[in-house]
Amino acid sequence: MTLLPLAVVSIAAALLLLRGRALRQWAACELGAWLLLGASILLARPLGIAVDTRLVIVAFGVLKLAMLFAFVAFARDVRWSANRAALVALLIYGLVILATIPFPIDGDEPFGFGNLAPCANIVGELKRLAARSLETESVDVFLATKAPPSV
Repeated sequence: MTLLPLAVVSIAAALLLLRGRALRQWAACELGAWLLLGASILLARPLGIAVDTRLVIVAFGVLKLAMLFAFVAFARDVRWSANRAALVALLIYGLVILATIPFPIDGDEPFGFGNLAPCANIVGELKRLAARSLETESVDVFLATKAPPSV
């Protein structure tokens, strides 16, 4: 995820939801957030602070969207409707999808059907566990139906 889609989504969502004084105040806070990010990047390098770029971008995006919705919650001049909310949700979902595309679904597992031996092993393991579960269940039922010893 790069900063360009984040900036586009943030500005588009603000233009959809805010107006007047709230939009101007949000724009000032937005500019301050970008300046703070730039200053922290410029200060991190000379100080030798190693930071994961993706983590910084995602955290910055979350904080920027939280700032936007704080303005939506507390401002008086807000344009709000179900359609506007749906469009903003669509923009944010698109941003999240773009952020998660580089990662494979299963972690570091390769995609493809080249090596199915682990799958065959899993099926055998599941059969063994199912048989063991049936044995345990049978013993449990047998013990439950057995009458307690009389004193």
